[in-house]
Amino acid sequence: NLVTCLQNSPSCAAMFFEYAKEFTAAVKKAGGNADFEEQAMLAERCCKKTQIYQDLYPDQETRLDNIDLSNLPVEKPFTSEATGALGSNSLSFFGDHDFFGDASNSMGEVAQEKPLKGLEMEQSGNLQWMIEEGWKRDLQVNTLPAQLQECLPELHPNDGPHAIFEQPLERDRAESSCICTLALIHDRYDIFTMPQPPSAKLLEKQWQILQTIIRWVEPTYEKIHAVLVLLAIRSLGKSKAVANQCPQNERSPENVVLHLIEEYQNVVPSVQGLNAAGIKYAKGALHLHSMFNLAQMLQGENVPANVSQLQESIKRDGVEALRFYILFLLGFMSGLNAGRGSKFLTAKRAESFIEGVRILKYLLEASPCGIYWGYLSSRAHRLGVPCQTAEELVLIRLACLARVEDRSAYRQLEECWAALGSVERSTLLHHFLADGIEETAFVFEFLPDCVANAVRNPNIGLTCLLEILVCLLNMLQPAAPGLLANMSQCKLILVNLSDMSEFITCVRNRFVFETCVSRCKVRFTGGRVQLEMTGSNWARVNEPNSDITSLAYSVKDVLQKQRTLETQILQQGSQGFRTAHFFRTAETFPV
Repeated sequence: NLVTCLQNSPSCAAMFFEYAKEFTAAVKKAGGNADFEEQAMLAERCCKKTQIYQDLYPDQETRLDNIDLSNLPVEKPFTSEATGALGSNSLSFFGDHDFFGDASNSMGEVAQEKPLKGLEMEQSGNLQWMIEEGWKRDLQVNTLPAQLQECLPELHPNDGPHAIFEQPLERDRAESSCICTLALIHDRYDIFTMPQPPSAKLLEKQWQILQTIIRWVEPTYEKIHAVLVLLAIRSLGKSKAVANQCPQNERSPENVVLHLIEEYQNVVPSVQGLNAAGIKYAKGALHLHSMFNLAQMLQGENVPANVSQLQESIKRDGVEALRFYILFLLGFMSGLNAGRGSKFLTAKRAESFIEGVRILKYLLEASPCGIYWGYLSSRAHRLGVPCQTAEELVLIRLACLARVEDRSAYRQLEECWAALGSVERSTLLHHFLADGIEETAFVFEFLPDCVANAVRNPNIGLTCLLEILVCLLNMLQPAAPGLLANMSQCKLILVNLSDMSEFITCVRNRFVFETCVSRCKVRFTGGRVQLEMTGSNWARVNEPNSDITSLAYSVKDVLQKQRTLETQILQQGSQGFRTAHFFRTAETFPV
């Protein structure tokens, strides 16, 4: 009866699959040991989370118009004339000395040389007091979370908007980001590294480099206030319940937060405490983050065209917009793993982050291709692998996508690449080297998650995923001209693979995965292509391997090996065909 119902009603099928994904995720989060009563409770809750149920029976408590946080304290706008930088030195990008050189002048020392002025502090629960006076007195890591929750109502664990929209982990990340930002600004290495194990702890030398970045940012009171508010509210853009109440074309995370700032300050009351300059900083960072995400560049997810968009925006808005955006990135990335301090930005991860920020030094001086490939070349240098030919450049980009951190993992990546046929490698070479400026480029969003899930799934593996990417590219490329006509980016097509990422986690049959593209649907929405796995794929997610599927895979494997052998015989020495063209467009950077 269920199958008949779903078969004859696309709306019911859509609701059922949305419910099923929510339910399996909820059971997994509960540890997989939920009893019958708990499963029934989870089932009812997940059913009510579906879009169709929300449309039919809106939850009045989560309606944006109905949210009232007036019982929580709200910061008043800054009225101080003390809007200068906390530090008195106005340095070039990373100081007037070498970037990796001495950075012994800490932020705290500089702040003491220039006394703070112009404000009367009335209470310790005031955000302005925390920024200006709190760190000089008795602001400790054990009391800091409670003080932040009092100053930023969005961080309240029980009554804030993250609690209303059931985002406990995102609230923890936001709180961690705020703690890390204050620790960075006031040179509190002890607080920043408190959750890190000694073996992975951020190095003192790396901390001093981060302090040099902070001095270049020149954090004024307005910047600090704005960045703390932005970090507190940013993750609300990820809430499906919030996004579904925004206009259809404004449902990306950044646009959702912009919509809240402009239309629903009752949901983000801390915004009311920002003056005009602070709101401009926050909105500007969200606009920049929507077109360029540094984290995506660090893992090879975006392309030079994204750097070009950032470059044009900074040329238009000025270097102060870049300074604030980097301050935001420092806090945002430091808090990714939550914690009272930074669990995420350990010594190993800081290497890539610092190098990515260092490359941005050349944003207004070098070409987008030079900046992008200069960063990837530095990653190759750190791994001790070559990056001279086109294939080597693609391999280092794949290494970033696969989050490779040592030579052993890189060798495994090379083996997966070598297992591909030459036709597949040629297609992927063209794809991963396309810049989105002169050549059309597809940016596969959530590709790092797809790679991680494929590696963890013993039925899939990286080679199989790369083969599927070739099938996907072959499907999308003929439609590229029509897709570009609907997009503002001239030669950049964004493709959301979040649904495929979830599918990779669940699928048990390699042949089902290898043929999944033929059962997918492509939908254009919100300025990007959405790849939907459809019910035809999800219905086969638990299908076990059989003799027929094993035979089909074996035949395909034999055909692929034969094709590879033929190509190798006919096209000896064809590798590196695009290297000369690439190096005409990319400068060399010091590594």
